[in-house]
Amino acid sequence: SQLTPFKNSLDDTERKEAWIAEGKWYKEKQKDIDAIYDSLVHLRDTMAKKMGYENYIPMGYYRMKRNCYNEEDVKKFREAVVKYLVPIAEKVYQRQAERLGKSYPMSYADNQLQFRSGNPKPLGDADAIVAHAKKFYDELSPETSEFFRVMLEGELMDLLSREGKRSGGYCSGLKEFKVPFIFANFNGTSGDVDVITHECGHAFQGYLSGKDPIIEHRDITMETAETHSMSMEFFTEPWMGLFFGARSPDYVDM
Repeated sequence: SQLTPFKNSLDDTERKEAWIAEGKWYKEKQKDIDAIYDSLVHLRDTMAKKMGYENYIPMGYYRMKRNCYNEEDVKKFREAVVKYLVPIAEKVYQRQAERLGKSYPMSYADNQLQFRSGNPKPLGDADAIVAHAKKFYDELSPETSEFFRVMLEGELMDLLSREGKRSGGYCSGLKEFKVPFIFANFNGTSGDVDVITHECGHAFQGYLSGKDPIIEHRDITMETAETHSMSMEFFTEPWMGLFFGARSPDYVDM
């Protein structure tokens, strides 16, 4: 996660070198990663056959609580994505290439730079981001205000990036305490604000449903989960000026 600011660098050479450095690390570990992946595939195949399935696909669908549609339905969905969404995404990337003065399609490194002036970054540090988040959650609704105060008072967010910490960010839960928990890696990029909106969208859903006495009702499918997280991003757009100042429209446009 600490490499991310360099992968988003305004300097074309530095940005590309950062991506090459990350790729080199994966290439050096390729043999080990491939072996782990291969063992996991065989393990899941064995699990499924012990349960009486032909392979892991139907078992995987049930484990993900996909009990009302199958791989044929998903195939149709993928085809619809290719037909309807890919052309829209292509137009977005073409517009980005024009802004940057790059030819389309862009390289993997150029894809990460949204504006020639650089990607918008939060104006303050981690404490400022949390303080701004508290302000807009207080103003958004009584329910979100209560939720975020519980997150703060319970120390239910591990936000700062540090050496040796797992990369990425996600929302989990402490079911015995009926509260959500947010894991993140703040690194001075716009992704820090994504955490405080997107992951808090997941957490807010977990907070509201966490009181259900039936544990299975507290959890939701992966497909449904993104409805809550993306909705929170849209709900909080009016407060983005707190984080990005004059560049808040650029952040929203990303």
